[in-house]
Amino acid sequence: MSLPNQLLARSFDANPDGYRCHRPGYPPELFEAIFRYARLSNPARCLEIGAGAGQATQAFLIRGCHVHALEPGIGLADQLRAKLGHLPNLQVSQSGFEEFDAQDRCYDLIYSASAFHWLPKQTAYQKAFHLLKPKSTLALFWASFSVNRPIDPSHQALQTIFARHEFKMTEAPNDPERYQRKQNSLVKRGFVDVACEVFKADHFLRPCDFLNFLATTSRFLILPPEQKAALKSEILDSLESYKGVWLDQTCDLYLAKRPAHA
Repeated sequence: MSLPNQLLARSFDANPDGYRCHRPGYPPELFEAIFRYARLSNPARCLEIGAGAGQATQAFLIRGCHVHALEPGIGLADQLRAKLGHLPNLQVSQSGFEEFDAQDRCYDLIYSASAFHWLPKQTAYQKAFHLLKPKSTLALFWASFSVNRPIDPSHQALQTIFARHEFKMTEAPNDPERYQRKQNSLVKRGFVDVACEVFKADHFLRPCDFLNFLATTSRFLILPPEQKAALKSEILDSLESYKGVWLDQTCDLYLAKRPAHA
């Protein structure tokens, strides 16, 4: 991982409480799509890569899956244990995927929520492939957030502020080229039955809630303190006149299987 990516990846552990409280979760329809595709038989053995504070973990636990959750951040791993550690079907390891050691062909499902892009592509895909049982599922999904509506004055005001500070909040909310590129990456590495689904949601946030959300994004977390303060001040002044802002969420899900005879 390059140094800029390392800084971005590690930034989340600087605000574990904020991530747990102010980061919107994933839509239920996304998890339904995973279970429909994977056709798991319980007790299914699952590995979660980059669990964070457990935004996705609970959806698998309540289905009866046995989840081994990997989280490299000390603060986030502690948050996950505090939130869900009482459940008998959860094991939490404060570890990255790169250093995690397990037997080949031992998992029914490997999934990663907004974390797989931090890993070295070639080794991460290969390792996931070998850890899956034949015919078992890899599920990779991401959440992108945007305030880019062209006819929403609050969005346009925020875009003006972001441009002035040369700040990019997240990726574009709809990127068909990215969707195809990620599917091609799975095919290239030997996975079959590759599928992609996209889910949309929106959340109305008060000005203070939007600032709290912004403080969970890696690009904001790595800003110098004085730039953070200036950005927050301008955003708060702008959004107070609108009483809040709609935050658009796009979740892209990629599903694939290890072949039966690989």
